[in-house]
Amino acid sequence: MLDILACPKCGRQYDVTHVASRRHIRCECGARAMVYKQSPNSPGTFNCWCCGGPFEKSAQNCAYCGSSITLEERHLDALCPKCFAWISSNANYCMECGTTIDSVRPVAIDEDSSCPRCKCKLFGRAVGNYSFTECVACAGIWLAAGLLERICDEAETTSTMTDWLATRPAPLMDHPSGAVVYLPCLECHDLMERHNFGGGSGVIYDICKGHGVWLDHGELEKIVKYARIMARKPVKQVVRE
Repeated sequence: MLDILACPKCGRQYDVTHVASRRHIRCECGARAMVYKQSPNSPGTFNCWCCGGPFEKSAQNCAYCGSSITLEERHLDALCPKCFAWISSNANYCMECGTTIDSVRPVAIDEDSSCPRCKCKLFGRAVGNYSFTECVACAGIWLAAGLLERICDEAETTSTMTDWLATRPAPLMDHPSGAVVYLPCLECHDLMERHNFGGGSGVIYDICKGHGVWLDHGELEKIVKYARIMARKPVKQVVRE
C-alpha cells in the first residue's frame, strides 16, 4: 500500500511508504512532520477521483467527465494525505474530501538518515519541478527511481536543471577516493550496484533499481551533458532497397 503524507505547513506531499511509523521527515520548506501509519477509512464518494467534481453517492458515472466510479475502477491502494480515506494511487483528487493529490511525490527520507558517502546530514532540495535529496557536505545527490531518466529526457527542452548545476558551489568536503566502496540505498539500505551511465559515458554511479540512484558531486553535470550530446546525434536511417 502506498502511504502519502502532506507537510502540515506547506501541504507538499511525500511518499512515506518506506519510512517507519512515528519517525520524522523534514520538508523542503523546513517543517518537520511525523509519519503515522493511519488506519484507512472507506471514502464516502463525494468527489470524482478524476476531475474532482461532486456527485451523488448513488451515481455510477461522474456527471462532469463521465468517469466510472465503481469500486473496480477506483483501485483503492493508497491513502489521502489529508483525511486518510482510501484513494487510488493514480487519483487526481480524494473522493472523500476533494484534496488535490500531487502526481509527482518525492520519496521522503527519514530525518535521521545520513549521507551514504560521507555520513553527514541530508536535506531536501527543489529545483524547478525536480525534488531530490542532497548532502550538506560532499554535495552528493539522491534521486528517486525514474527521476534521473526524466532529467535527461527533459535536458534539451528545459534549462532549469542545467542552470542550477552551472551555479552550484564547491562541496564543503570531497568524498574519499581510492578503493571502490559500495554504498547502501537510502530506502532499503541494501548495497547498490555500480553502473556506467548509458554504457559509454564513463560516469560510474550507484543505483538501487527499485528505489533510486546516488550521484557524487559533479556526476549529474556529466550525465546531463552526455545525455544532451546523445540526444543531438542524428538517427541513422535504414534504407530498404
